[in-house]
Amino acid sequence: MTIKNKVVVITHGTDTLEETAYFLHLVVKSSKPVVIVGAVRPATALSADGPLNIYNGVKVACNKESHGKGILVVLGD
Repeated sequence: MTIKNKVVVITHGTDTLEETAYFLHLVVKSSKPVVIVGAVRPATALSADGPLNIYNGVKVACNKESHGKGILVVLGD
């Protein structure tokens, strides 16, 4: 099996998400998308957004328009 377009989706807590995104922006030298996914509402909430954010993060990472845009953050649906 050959994977032509590799993408990265990272799940991350929201406390230091911005700092991690900035650090990755400084050190990642690739045009391939790197998407950081966070969740605003806890998993115990009636409308937890974590699973949908992961799904949307993968969709963003796989989108051709995401290439060359640096580090991207997805959260809050």
